[in-house]
Amino acid sequence: MQTLSVNVPQSLRAQLQAYQNDQDIEQPEAAMVAALEAYFQNWKPTKKAPPLPAMYDAEDGPCEVIASFKEPG
Repeated sequence: MQTLSVNVPQSLRAQLQAYQNDQDIEQPEAAMVAALEAYFQNWKPTKKAPPLPAMYDAEDGPCEVIASFKEPG
């Protein structure tokens, strides 16, 4: 696990304290991690990622369609 130092504004600290008490979490650090985990379980991105290019395989990465490069004939 990594360590991260965060400066929390007083208003957010009060909300975090309420969450900590509501969830019966003893350590403030654990409450912050639990709150972030709960948030990301429900979070949905506001922008959709662009679709993959037609010549892209999600497992193999970029690939070439050899037939499309062959000379007609």
